[in-house]
Amino acid sequence: MKILICGANGFVGKDLVYFLSKKHRILATYRNNKKNLYKNNNIKWIKCDFKNKINIKFKPDFIINCLAAHTFSNKQNFIDYYNSHILAVFNLIEFSKKNLVKKIINFSSMNVYGKVTASLVKEKETPNNPDMVGVTKFIGEKILKNAFLDIINLRLPGILCIKNTKKYPIISRFIEALKKNDKITIYNKNTLFNNVIDTFELSKLIEKIFIKKKIKYKTFNVAASKPIKLNKIISLLSKKIKSKSKIVYLSKKNQSYLISTSKLKKHLNFLPSSTEKIIERNLYGRYS
Repeated sequence: MKILICGANGFVGKDLVYFLSKKHRILATYRNNKKNLYKNNNIKWIKCDFKNKINIKFKPDFIINCLAAHTFSNKQNFIDYYNSHILAVFNLIEFSKKNLVKKIINFSSMNVYGKVTASLVKEKETPNNPDMVGVTKFIGEKILKNAFLDIINLRLPGILCIKNTKKYPIISRFIEALKKNDKITIYNKNTLFNNVIDTFELSKLIEKIFIKKKIKYKTFNVAASKPIKLNKIISLLSKKIKSKSKIVYLSKKNQSYLISTSKLKKHLNFLPSSTEKIIERNLYGRYS
């Protein structure tokens, strides 16, 4: 299959290029930074800014849209969010219709839901005062929904990559602090947690989507299965790292929630790996 990966030079995009190029031909795009790009005979890298009309001489079977401006990115202004999450979507739709693309896999975000009050977040949850990432991602979703194309929209939690940032997602912050033996303060120690996925798991899901019959736009939450308590996560990480960090568990509770993946299992017959397995394999850099 021929796959166009948009935003392939980001943490998530690079990993997907690595995993998917083992079986498929990949056209991978970057906007500015082309350092440390993974290469093999199935990969071609090109420079492309998707805020402009797309003039690529490549007719992909599938498009994976990894374009994103994050709250932790260097640029945190509305124009950057608009260009990445809205304007780029219009251009991808035009390109897809012109080239008869079979399916678009769009990476959205759990930020769409905003300040969650439910204990279990399902796709029908109404957004509640989302941040700029959530607002612009949600608008991008609506534009895609009205495009009359075959589109799978994935609302993603914190994503663990082969090379993570030190601050995001929260599991990365825990690991970094434990490695430095820094003090860690934890709320909601007995709260169940599954707000995480990794790029290896995403690559498996994408392979499943490739062979799925045509679907006229559906949104799916993505997260780990088998939630575990937050204090167990800290204990697991601390033991594996052999950290001497002091762990302080506070009685005060913050708002927390679980992510439902029942729709993912029902429609795509995909059950992600357990929370513990995803965290552990990323701690060791294993993918199995």
